Amino acid sequence: MADASAYPPHVIAAHHEAGHGVGAVFLSVPFESISIEGEGSGDGSFITQLTWGELKSRGVWRYHAVVCELGGVVETLIFGESGRHCSENDQAIIDHIVSTFIADKAERGEVKLWLKEKAIEIAALPNFILAVKAVAEELMRRKFLSGRRVEEVVRQGCPSVDPHPYSGEEFRGHHS
Repeated sequence: MADASAYPPHVIAAHHEAGHGVGAVFLSVPFESISIEGEGSGDGSFITQLTWGELKSRGVWRYHAVVCELGGVVETLIFGESGRHCSENDQAIIDHIVSTFIADKAERGEVKLWLKEKAIEIAALPNFILAVKAVAEELMRRKFLSGRRVEEVVRQGCPSVDPHPYSGEEFRGHHS
């Protein structure tokens, strides 16, 4: 684990956004792109393809929420801490997702804990961090990667990795 203060903000942002992108690939969550602002900036974005209605009708809102968790989880695993700005934005999205799909406040808290545990479990999959590092390197070079390009980088950088290891059964039955 490295000291986050030793890295420029765009390096941390690239790994954070790569965590979202690689997580989306591993969970088969359709997404448009990931991007970072550029050197000196710690800003980035993960753009989904799905509307709220599609998240619900496809039953994939949990996947999307886990993908939101993965940016901060990756930052913590690689740099020892997660940037407050990114984490606050991700948590606001997670809160919105969970409150949209879970009515009971106590159950929402339970689901948020489960989402964090699932994100940690996915980040611990063989070669997940290796895939994140490969995507982050490409993202630092290009500043923008389409969802298709992220999947290509995952396949090229980690050919032994099944980029879609979760069939979805791991999520079914828990807080549908």
